[in-house]
Amino acid sequence: MLNLSIRTIAIAIFSVCVTSVSAQNIFGKWRTIDRQTGEKKSIVEIYQKNGEVYGKIIDILNPGDKTALCEKCHGDEYNKPVLGNGFN
Repeated sequence: MLNLSIRTIAIAIFSVCVTSVSAQNIFGKWRTIDRQTGEKKSIVEIYQKNGEVYGKIIDILNPGDKTALCEKCHGDEYNKPVLGNGFN
């Protein structure tokens, strides 16, 4: 009876660990949503390159904002198009 309980606990712990690892995958395409209005804003792609995590704005959902410039960015990104802008 004791062996069965240990095996059951081991399987349960293994299942939780596997679920936790797979739930932490951040890579792929994500939709951004304005927290105040609930409006869907853009699609960003999160990817890994040379061991680093990067993101890129690949679509802006409001047609009127597709040509927006990044007025809040700093350095080389200032006043560049938001669409296609990358970050890490």
